[in-house]
Amino acid sequence: MGNTFAGVTLNGRLTRDSELKYTNSGQAIAHFSVATNDKIKDVETSSFWECDLWGKQGESLNQYLLKGKQVLVIGTMRQESWEKDGVKHSKVKVSVDHLSLGSGGERQESTPNTPPKRVQVDANNPTPFEDDSPVPF
Repeated sequence: MGNTFAGVTLNGRLTRDSELKYTNSGQAIAHFSVATNDKIKDVETSSFWECDLWGKQGESLNQYLLKGKQVLVIGTMRQESWEKDGVKHSKVKVSVDHLSLGSGGERQESTPNTPPKRVQVDANNPTPFEDDSPVPF
């Protein structure tokens, strides 16, 4: 069986400001959620997608990933599973390969610049960004 993957393209709006975290090894992760809308037979539904932008791109773009900002995300989906209190849980997350920023999401007031917190994150997760290419803005 050859390599397979679950690719996804999302065009939606951020549901909250991005949260920047670091693995114990210092790898940056910008975590955010994207809302998308679909209309099928006059019924509109919304879906919410948890996304992770890894490495230098996550660290650099975190300040621009604000609630209400329109984004175009291209990445791969993966399913995470865990058990808590004897109950099995799972969710689908998107590991972002490419991200384009759109309109909206401007800050209305300044907020204190607090340093990102260090948290325990699975360091075995493949990181799509390992190059030193500059951010285009």
